[in-house]
Amino acid sequence: MDAPGEVALPCGHQCLVEDLGVGVLTCPVCSVTHSVDLLDTKLLPPDLDLQESRPCPVHGDPIRMWCKDCMEPACGLCGFDNHPVQEHRVVRVTTYISGIRKDLLANSHRMLRQTSQGMVKNDAALQEYEGKLLEALEESKALHQLHGELRALIPEVESATGIRPLHRAEMALKRIQAKAWTVPAIHQSNLSHEGDADASCSEDLLSVRQPPGVRVGNATGRRARLRWDADRLLLCAMSGASPHPQPVLQLVAVDSLGAAAFPEVFLELSVDTEPLGIVYIKLWGHLRRAQNFMLLCLGTFGPSFVGSHLLPGTTPTESVGAGMYRDARGEMSALPLLTALEWGGQYQTPLSKGLLVATSTNQKSTKGPRRAEVDCLYAIITGDGAEGGISPCKFGWVSSGLQHVREATLHEAAGQVWISECGLVLPRRS
Repeated sequence: MDAPGEVALPCGHQCLVEDLGVGVLTCPVCSVTHSVDLLDTKLLPPDLDLQESRPCPVHGDPIRMWCKDCMEPACGLCGFDNHPVQEHRVVRVTTYISGIRKDLLANSHRMLRQTSQGMVKNDAALQEYEGKLLEALEESKALHQLHGELRALIPEVESATGIRPLHRAEMALKRIQAKAWTVPAIHQSNLSHEGDADASCSEDLLSVRQPPGVRVGNATGRRARLRWDADRLLLCAMSGASPHPQPVLQLVAVDSLGAAAFPEVFLELSVDTEPLGIVYIKLWGHLRRAQNFMLLCLGTFGPSFVGSHLLPGTTPTESVGAGMYRDARGEMSALPLLTALEWGGQYQTPLSKGLLVATSTNQKSTKGPRRAEVDCLYAIITGDGAEGGISPCKFGWVSSGLQHVREATLHEAAGQVWISECGLVLPRRS
């Protein structure tokens, strides 16, 4: 219970309250009932709107003035008794409201400029840090590759008894050294070479080490693994918190990483435990169907394509269908995560090899009526056999790895081919 105090009501009168938890008050002057947030209004002056005509509660004249000292509305007669103009700062209501609006707009725009400038600086800093992180990961990959080559070379040198094997080993070491000098961590090293001839590495240095793992996190707490494939850095589909004690790069903007005009995603195909290869797909990012596809590649909302299988009835000369995913209940679904996905009309397009297109059937054909419950299904056009047909919507194309899709259809049961990993290819900064 707070101490008693006066609260300004919307009608312009004051009301004495004791309990700030009370939300409905009746004006003691005009008996009008008001629903008031007392915590917000206790320190606010009475409300007065220029579009409303309100008489003075004391004199009955129209309220056209405002006392800046008492923070109360006033009429012309109030300037002679309650708010004497010789002692109080009394101005026209229109002047007071215009002044407040002008000051608020000036301050708001000034702060808007400051926050905009801060966002630009912050974005630049994030890009710089992101670039450094990617460079460090690339360097880590190179170091571990060199480490593995040297671990394989050393036993060959130790067991060699002839001249030719030693010369081959010498040539291999020179190739390793040439690559090593392109790695900043080695090139900038100040390690002395004196006394290295008979020196051997400790067991600690020779022990098998895994490249440091970095998991990317978004604002919801979901985690995604980073991995390399050749010169591409892949952001794998998100999942819950990792049990492994790996550092987490908290990227609040991770969900907007695919906001480029043509974001690139990937699908890793496998049969049982054997990987077939990675298929890279460029998307037309402005299409909602492409955005829906990317959400399922990234697992942004939870579900992803990981664990889903190619659909039966595919053929390497026409197309390969897929698009099922496991929903929150653990059931297979093809219901889209987004609404209003493009279909037909202006989005219809002739089929051609390598296109990623919408389909409404679990068979190899891209024809058929639209079915909302399977609007996530898609097909990759794998060969010339499908050319001449019409797709209800194209939303991407295979940029690399189409041969892996064709290879998947050559297995006795194409439906056994599954997506073992998927995600987003992080854009490389120039």
